[in-house]
Amino acid sequence: MKRILFVFLICITPFLVFGQTFFDKIKKDAEAGDAESQCMLGTTYRADGDNQQALYWFKKSAIQGNAIAQYSLWDLYYTKEDSTFFDEKQAFYWLKKSAEQGGMVEAQYNLGLMYYNGEGTSIDKKQAFFWFKKSAEDNDADAQFLLGYMYYKGEGVLLDKKQAAFWIKKANENGNNEAKKIWEEWQLSKY
Repeated sequence: MKRILFVFLICITPFLVFGQTFFDKIKKDAEAGDAESQCMLGTTYRADGDNQQALYWFKKSAIQGNAIAQYSLWDLYYTKEDSTFFDEKQAFYWLKKSAEQGGMVEAQYNLGLMYYNGEGTSIDKKQAFFWFKKSAEDNDADAQFLLGYMYYKGEGVLLDKKQAAFWIKKANENGNNEAKKIWEEWQLSKY
């Protein structure tokens, strides 16, 4: 989530500094087919609360393979507060496209959650494990915790309490609040 906030700030800051002329340039570039400008425009519209225009520009960018736009489409389709766009299947589709490109730890983690919970797809613990592992290896504390949990329970992977202890400990070190409690409750120090 920190990365998305950072990207959002990078996208929106020029508009705040340079105003309408910069917006006009981005819009012109977006209309000419530039995927980065389309994504920036989508981000601007989303920040202004115009989700219809955000959807339009994110889709144009996402179709060209922009991972941030794909992730942003997931967010639009997955947000239940705006039932106009809520669609778990579309959310899953765009999130998977974003995660498969690599580099988007948040996308990989959230895709793992969708597989784990069967949102927009069938429950698939092996796929959930696969995506949590990718995210955990990039130091996502929540993914590390869930990976440890899955090792401990043998969900999507063979039960392995030593690996569970490794990942829960790592999650704790990286700030996951639940990890310390589980470490003690499951007595993982003995593994």
